[in-house]
Amino acid sequence: MAQIEIEVDDALAAKWRTISVKLKSEIESSINKYIEIILDQGEEIDILPFLNELRVGMKAKGLTQEILDHILKE
Repeated sequence: MAQIEIEVDDALAAKWRTISVKLKSEIESSINKYIEIILDQGEEIDILPFLNELRVGMKAKGLTQEILDHILKE
């Protein structure tokens, strides 16, 4: 696999450095999938349904909004 860089705010970057390897792997896998979808569809993608699909997919993997909020608060 190759690495790419994306910019996020400082607080998110700090939180990312503290989460478990397992959670990072799950998030990276989901992000990889959705970036591929976006790039395959080009600029024609409607971002709101895409974000909803991302939320549903993450929730199905156990990454709920509550867990994300908890990670961000820690």
